[in-house]
Order: sequence, then C-alpha cells, then structure tokens
Amino acid sequence: MAMEQRYGAGPDQIDGMNTSQLRENFMVEGLFTPGQISFAYTHFDRMIVGGAIPGQKALGFGDGKDVGTNLFFDAREMGVANLGGAGWIEVDGTRYELANRDVLYIGRGAETVSLGSDDVKSPARFYMNSVPAGHSVPTRLITRAESKILEMGDTEKSNRRSLAMYIHPEVAPSCLLLMGITDPAKGSVWKRIAISIFRMKTGLCTLWGVWTIPAIWLWQMAMSSCRRPGPFIWVRARGRMVLCGA
Repeated sequence: MAMEQRYGAGPDQIDGMNTSQLRENFMVEGLFTPGQISFAYTHFDRMIVGGAIPGQKALGFGDGKDVGTNLFFDAREMGVANLGGAGWIEVDGTRYELANRDVLYIGRGAETVSLGSDDVKSPARFYMNSVPAGHSVPTRLITRAESKILEMGDTEKSNRRSLAMYIHPEVAPSCLLLMGITDPAKGSVWKRIAISIFRMKTGLCTLWGVWTIPAIWLWQMAMSSCRRPGPFIWVRARGRMVLCGA
C-alpha cells in the first residue's frame, strides 16, 4: 500500500498558478496501478482517495501508520465502488461480492480489508473514498439495484444526468460519508463547470471513462474552489481522467 500526501492551498496561491503548477498541486496520477493499492491523503478535511486493481493475488490493507492510528479504520470509514469487472472485498473475514457499480460501505472499527478480482482478464477496479468517522456504522454492501436514482439537469443546458445514491441516509447511512455514481445523458456533459462562490465540506466527485478534459476546466475549477475549504483534485487512471472535486 502506498500513501501520497497532498497539502492545502489558499486563494492567494491558486490565483497565481500556471498550468504546470495547477497540475502539480491538484492532479494525482498512478492511483489505478495493476496489482497495487494506492492512496492519496489530502489535508482538506483529511479525506483519502484511492484505487486498486487486484490481479492474480488479492490485495490487502488495514495498518494505520499513515493516518496516525493503530489501524486504518480506528477513526475512519470508507466507501468502495467497483468500476470494473466482478470482484470481491473481504472485511474481517466476511466476504462481499461486488459486480460492476456495486458499492461497499466499510464502517469504523474494521481491522483488515482484502480485495480481489474474479477474472484477472477483466479485473475489478476499486475506487475508494475515506473520511474521519466519529461513530461506528455497520459495514454494508449496496448493490446497483439498491441505489436510489435521481434525474437531474436540463437538456437545453447539456447537463441532463442521473445520480445513483449509494451511501446516503435514504439508502445506506454512514457517519459523514456520502457516495454516488452519476451518468450523463446522451449529448450532455455531466454539468457545466462555472465559477461559484459558496462554502461546503470537501467532496470528491469522480468522472470515470472521460478521455479528454479541456484545460480551461482545471483553471475554472481551481478558481471556483479557492473560495471553498478545499480545491479540486484530479486523478489520472488508465489513460482516462477521474475528476475528484472539492
């Protein structure tokens, strides 16, 4: 398991960054590496984003030295979405089977986690989000069929999309974590990236399978996020862009 550190940046820093500096600070590469678990720890709200592609051997983690506790889940919870082929996750001896777009919520207090793929030719691709947790909620599998679908956006604005809620009080509660999967409608581009001024807790929003992202988006999102507690973080995975927004 590898843990990368990402430190915070303020509005005065972001305003003066060029493209190279924006990428250096807010793009995370190599999280989805076959046969490896990789994490990036951001000091904005102490969130952790990670990726894993198990091969012939299962991958495991649970040590908390990188997060300042004895075990990883002593004071944290996690959501794991399978964005690839069929796989499984074992938490403290209990195995959960995850098809594509199934999500596993792992509650505070878990000790060991193992991840595996059913077929190495079509491996599971596990995307992970973790946040601090003040109390324990039982570990639970949320299948794609159990998610709650919300239709959002406007065709005229090219942002028509459906949001599948997984880790959410109306579906599967947690301490602090929320997690869902958004699908843009045909001809839409998820949602417009516009400068905005509001304050919120850090949130990670992943775009999976996007081949190209206009460079202006990176600047717009940094400018937008500099008025929030945390900026956007980008993750490059398998040649595609996975966007994590804060």
